[in-house]
Amino acid sequence: MKYSLSHISLFAWLSPEERKNIEDFCQEKILWEWEYLFREWDEPQAIYIVTSGSFSIYKGEDKKELAIVERGELLGEMAFFWEEKERNASIVAREDSEVLVLLAFSIAQLFWKYPELHEKLQDIIHARQEENKNKWF
Repeated sequence: MKYSLSHISLFAWLSPEERKNIEDFCQEKILWEWEYLFREWDEPQAIYIVTSGSFSIYKGEDKKELAIVERGELLGEMAFFWEEKERNASIVAREDSEVLVLLAFSIAQLFWKYPELHEKLQDIIHARQEENKNKWF
């Protein structure tokens, strides 16, 4: 793997060995410009970490851009904590981009092994929800 999780605040507190163990759970995925990572209402199957490029987040048929996500940021984490268990926005690559993929079963194992990870992810989600309060609806 050519990207280290030490650049991601969610994982920065872990030891290098622990980060390496988590990297073993990850897969790399390349997306071309305008390719969807996922669409609104899709079932969540993974959390993504942007390793290169950038992505637009938008919601609804009018495709109003709500945010831009760049290298080092997470994508798709919010759906794992919504009661509805579906994506609440669409994500499309703004340019040729790459992400690390943490599949749902891997996330469950990581939360079991590192309970603090679950707490830190919830903190990130709460901060994003506050930031996006007026954008989403």
